[in-house]
Amino acid sequence: MNRLILIGNGFDLAHGLKTSYYHFISDYISRAINNLYINNSHEDLLLSLDYRYGANIYNNIEPHITPDVALRQFALLQKSSDYYTVKIKSSFLRETINKINTLNWVDLENDYFERLINCKGQFVFDIKKVNKINEEFDFLKKELESYLLDIQSKGNVNYSEELTKLFYEEIKYSDIVTCKLNSDIIPNKILFVSFNYTNTIEKYLTFFNMAQQVDVNYIHGKLDLSENPIVFGFGDEYNKSYLEFEEIKSNELLTHIKSFGYFNASNYHDLIKFIEDDHFQVYSFGHSLGLSDRTMLREIFENENCKSIKIFYHSDRKDYVSKTYDISKHFTNKGLMRKKIVPFTKSSAMPQPKEK
Repeated sequence: MNRLILIGNGFDLAHGLKTSYYHFISDYISRAINNLYINNSHEDLLLSLDYRYGANIYNNIEPHITPDVALRQFALLQKSSDYYTVKIKSSFLRETINKINTLNWVDLENDYFERLINCKGQFVFDIKKVNKINEEFDFLKKELESYLLDIQSKGNVNYSEELTKLFYEEIKYSDIVTCKLNSDIIPNKILFVSFNYTNTIEKYLTFFNMAQQVDVNYIHGKLDLSENPIVFGFGDEYNKSYLEFEEIKSNELLTHIKSFGYFNASNYHDLIKFIEDDHFQVYSFGHSLGLSDRTMLREIFENENCKSIKIFYHSDRKDYVSKTYDISKHFTNKGLMRKKIVPFTKSSAMPQPKEK
């Protein structure tokens, strides 16, 4: 039996990397404000900032607005309309800022899809609106890759011995009721399926047992790697509205649907090869398990070789239960779901790496 380990953004956050959507947008806003203060204006696809009368109130002193204060400073600029002209050119960005404290990456991808749906008039889609949304999403995608490259280059990552032990531990026979195991067994193969673009997981590859075959599949691409480009968008082709997209002649609606991004590399084929090869148990660390990846997650969870799903929750029972709600949306056979998910009493919280 093998082990498939899902790695989500919560994994990077636990390792001290500022990779949340909040972190990213705060950094973007801080750079825009600093550009305004230093160069007297800022202009990009989503946002423009100017002095109303062309006067730099900092008198050529170069300020540095850090990401942790950027959103508060941005709110002050908006209120100081006598001195500044703040124009949010994208409704996408405007709503993002308004909801920034509650948004996760999965929410952003779902929001993108909802915006595409809202481009439909009484009878047809407004392709001009679709193109504008896609341009804005492309801009965010490029900004995100640049931001994450900077975060990754700093290399300030903490690692956990407890996590290492969990990754390579034996498969517990008590976790599995869908096939008969007489005792705990060492997994033959271990595949990390990273939904992150960063290389945080690679440090853990140095600790594996030589008897095991271990690999990483960067299913959504990897930073600064042209042969494995970033996949960023919506991945629920079971959504009823998506089915309508396929009936439309204009392909613009499919630009950021994940399936088409997967064709740029062999990652998805490699994943299918793994799950078809032998029985496996799923471990999940820091993954939202949300609908923006439903097509893939359903393919994993409902596969007959998937014998068990073990959630390593963030902190408490509430998070565990929330994850089971999310997993349930990927199952058509709820009876099978109940057999595969390892109960809370046999699960545990994800160990948090200690700061150096």
